[in-house]
Amino acid sequence: MKKLTCLIFLITITSCTSLEMIRDGIIGNFNHESANVYIDDDYLDHLVSLGEDYLSSPGVDSVKLSKRSRSYLESIYNRLIRNSELIFDKREKPTFTILKNRQPFYFSLPRSRFFISSGLLLKYLKNEQLLVAAIAHEIIKSQKNLYEKRVLVPVGFLTTEKILSMTRIPLSIKSEVNKWTYYMLRRAGYDSSAYLNWLQTQNKNTLDFTLQYGDTRTLSREEFLYKNFLVTQGLSDKEESFLINSSSYFYKLIREVKRGSSEIRTI
Repeated sequence: MKKLTCLIFLITITSCTSLEMIRDGIIGNFNHESANVYIDDDYLDHLVSLGEDYLSSPGVDSVKLSKRSRSYLESIYNRLIRNSELIFDKREKPTFTILKNRQPFYFSLPRSRFFISSGLLLKYLKNEQLLVAAIAHEIIKSQKNLYEKRVLVPVGFLTTEKILSMTRIPLSIKSEVNKWTYYMLRRAGYDSSAYLNWLQTQNKNTLDFTLQYGDTRTLSREEFLYKNFLVTQGLSDKEESFLINSSSYFYKLIREVKRGSSEIRTI
């Protein structure tokens, strides 16, 4: 009984310590470094409206998701938020849009708007843990409004290249978001190494991710910084295979996207 009590105590301390690191350490540094990307409500509304312009632009089309798939994606969002609610306290209903596009890319907008290309989902998000890692990263950006303020005159349409350029953040800030992603995944009971696998997947296919990043040279540096962070957490910096099976809902989503994106365009 004494050993069991000690074990429970250690688990509790570890959990509390990780939360304190997020709240007082990482977030403190992050707020200091990223003050220039916290923006007012008017601009957030402007970005959301630009997202609507993008969806109505010529050549931009989306897969019609079933209620089951929408609920599945929302459940991932809710699980991630619920387990880090002291940090991410906005209770928004998320929207997920799967875009019919062979190019691999994904991005988010304020108010929990998330966009994933069918090319990314079908070619690169090979298992549920990678999907969750990508979503977790974008939840942080959307929850914390990490979008640089840029002047853009609305003209009623936007290219994919343009909207991606508007949602990119500097490497110094993204490196901090990556740390948040690790803690968010761990607290929600997902594979905490998944984001490293996701970075390595992109780094091995830099030509395909040129549209996503613009300058893919930052990917190597981003991966290096994240590996160093993992080492400080006592984890290996080597790529490991996933031991967690994807759920049936994940495979149903994949099949649905395949059917819905049989005719897709590039940009």
